[in-house]
Amino acid sequence: MKTVTKLTITQIAQKAKVSVATVSRVINDAACVKPETRERVLKIIEEYDYVPNSSAQSLSKSSSQNIGVILPDLENPFFQRVLRGVTRVADEKGYNILIYNTDEQVEKEHRILRSAKGADLAGLMISPVIYQDYEANEILKTFERNNIPVVLVDRSIEGSDFNQVLVDNEKGAYDAVSSLIKAGHEKIGFLKGDSNVYPIREREHGYLRALDESGIAFRKEYVISCDQKYDIAYRNMKNLMEQPDPPTAIFTSNNMMTLACVRYLLQKGFRIGEDISLIGFDEIEMFELLNIRISTVTRSEEEMGEAAMEMILRRMKDGIKEHECLMLSTSLVLRGSEMCRSL
Repeated sequence: MKTVTKLTITQIAQKAKVSVATVSRVINDAACVKPETRERVLKIIEEYDYVPNSSAQSLSKSSSQNIGVILPDLENPFFQRVLRGVTRVADEKGYNILIYNTDEQVEKEHRILRSAKGADLAGLMISPVIYQDYEANEILKTFERNNIPVVLVDRSIEGSDFNQVLVDNEKGAYDAVSSLIKAGHEKIGFLKGDSNVYPIREREHGYLRALDESGIAFRKEYVISCDQKYDIAYRNMKNLMEQPDPPTAIFTSNNMMTLACVRYLLQKGFRIGEDISLIGFDEIEMFELLNIRISTVTRSEEEMGEAAMEMILRRMKDGIKEHECLMLSTSLVLRGSEMCRSL
């Protein structure tokens, strides 16, 4: 572990060639700081593991009751349910939750992480935007060097050594695609999302393994990489189905893509489970209200949030110890949409 010299806020200001007031504004994420100045100050803060005095005092007395939770998309029902699990445990134990939304933007995530170093946090939970992110990994290490435990939830970072609460995404995808193959499909499309997002990488591995074990040739035109936002997923679903030889079944890698897929199919007059098959990943509560029966890979999002919060509290109590990874299982719930009468 590298040794760094701890600096005061005055020394930070001197190194950045700005006033102490400017450093304070950066720490408190005030808007009235030029972007290049903010970046210069934040890099020095990161380099020297600077923690403001108020935060350091709170840590030394173990008095902070604040847990930071950084999530990539608060509009996604999956993360809303994870947050319900987090807040349930936090409420029971008397902790406050400070919620940050990165909007799936890497630079925004880095900015939030740097600003959070000046917050009065006792622990930090994060679902990182991307898997290969050296900068986020290095920033997160500074929290643990200052005795602020970090737990990754749902998503991992390459080369990281933080505690994690994940699910077996590869097996979930493998089970889904295997079910479509069992129903008679060989032309299986995959709306997969961004490959640099950890769960998507794992689900792609499961998709490919199911095809390989069944002797089905991989067709790259059936695998669509795209942003995980709903409107972009809809356009990509349209492109997938308007190919000269479209797939007869679709596997979607998250609930936003499932929503986009269902909307497209219904608008085009497809009967899901008769004309075409579909299996999604993660439940969509509104489907039950609308009597839309979609086979789905499910996982307990609230359990994931609860487990991550309990892991942080254990590390706060026992100190930073060896790496722990909790892997939760998935379940495949079949509702008939995996079938296709036209085969």
